[in-house]
Amino acid sequence: MNNKRKREGATAADPPPDDTTPPTDDTTWSAGDFTLISSNNVRFRVDSCFIFAASAAFSDARGLSGDANKTVTFTDTGFETKETLGDFFSLVTLGKLPPEFFVDGNKYSDACERVARPVTFLQKYGCGAIIEVLKAVIHSEILVWRPNRVTPRDGLPGLVLGAMTDDVDFCVLAMQAGCQVDDLVTCPIDFCRPDSYDLVPINMPLRVARLIPTDYLWALSYSWPGKVEGWRNKFVALMKEVKESNSKRT
Repeated sequence: MNNKRKREGATAADPPPDDTTPPTDDTTWSAGDFTLISSNNVRFRVDSCFIFAASAAFSDARGLSGDANKTVTFTDTGFETKETLGDFFSLVTLGKLPPEFFVDGNKYSDACERVARPVTFLQKYGCGAIIEVLKAVIHSEILVWRPNRVTPRDGLPGLVLGAMTDDVDFCVLAMQAGCQVDDLVTCPIDFCRPDSYDLVPINMPLRVARLIPTDYLWALSYSWPGKVEGWRNKFVALMKEVKESNSKRT
């Protein structure tokens, strides 16, 4: 988060912006006393009270940026982008995500990566309270069962969010997405087919599996009994073992 720091994640296909090119103003977030410039050179302005409340890191922004005018320039092209900053400001000021966050229902890998980017940003800058806001929004918009809307695959972004934030309970909410009953006995036929159940690691797109920490992938894989019933309880039991083992090692 320093305009003198080497950009991370840049490739030949993604050349750094010319330092002499002025940033483009975001069309939504354009008023306030605090300025943040994304890694793809888009300028956001918002009231500093929101930013300072979100993270102690930003309350010391002058020291981080070297700019007495409350301007921070981000450099990581992986997750400090225009899209992520837009998500961040929407969560901080409005308590929700922008409509474009919820992508086409068939693009599940894109949806999971779209969730992962703000999580990475919020974790890097110590925005724990905003992570909880993000969870509440994802739960309300994706994981709550609605007739003819939620399917098992809709749980994938929630599973990624829960695993990245080490929240077993949230992962369980994602695992039960799309079903009204606790034991998953009366699910739609396709819901219970092991070969189509995308929350099982062997059925996940590779792009999604790479977002999930190893401990969670292991527990998801070894708890899978070949059917949906009983899977969540076994997963919770294995994650308890994982956490106990990790605590002994530290």
